[in-house]
Amino acid sequence: MDDDTLIKKYGSIIKDLIENPQVFQYVIKNPQKILHEKYDSVFENALYGDIYEISMGKEIRLTSLLDFLIKNNISVKIPKVKIPYKSEVHICSITPYENEIYCSLVKAMKAKNIIEIGVFDGKTTTNLASNISEDAVIYAFNLPPDKCDFEVGKYIKQDERAKQIVQMIYADSNNYDFSKYYGKIDVMFIDGDHRYEAVKKDSKNAVKCVRKGGLILWHDFNNTHLGTVKAIYEISQKNNLKTFKIEGTNIAVTINK
Repeated sequence: MDDDTLIKKYGSIIKDLIENPQVFQYVIKNPQKILHEKYDSVFENALYGDIYEISMGKEIRLTSLLDFLIKNNISVKIPKVKIPYKSEVHICSITPYENEIYCSLVKAMKAKNIIEIGVFDGKTTTNLASNISEDAVIYAFNLPPDKCDFEVGKYIKQDERAKQIVQMIYADSNNYDFSKYYGKIDVMFIDGDHRYEAVKKDSKNAVKCVRKGGLILWHDFNNTHLGTVKAIYEISQKNNLKTFKIEGTNIAVTINK
């Protein structure tokens, strides 16, 4: 990150603190948070408070993967999946178990057209490519490499099957025209920008893109990403979606209507 970018970033943080004194008060009362969480998470925790508990108490229900499949007439058993690239537990990655859950849901749906928002190093996407048919397509969205401080889609580039199935789209999903995908997507997985407004926009696009009966999944549904939780909660309310959190994960999932 160059000096100009750093100056802009910290200038934005100072502006946030001035305009939102509750954030400053939150940081003073919870100094450990600033050491262990991304600034965006700290900022949204300060703004949204107990939204996680509210969501889990009203619109979002905790369920096992098997119960979710059975209740929604998707499958009577959990599909066996392959995970050739084991994920490390990392702040920017889904866990190994979450990866299995994601692949199991997509495989159970027999999905052919999938959108992923947020690729990172591509492990999740590459594992998914190992569990879907060769005629399936994963439209994988990520910011351009020159705007990231990591190698975007590294594992996709190394895997022959993934290279055939994955179509990388370097764009900001919040500013992208998704109209050509409306009603055509079987599964959409949102794991990009976790700020409230960004997740809200991605979720609105998901409702339009995912066909009736298709799946919308979100990562980082937890009490350290309250902007994400707030957006999922609101989109579920507005569209009368029965949204669930899968036990043992930070994955929220719903059937689109």
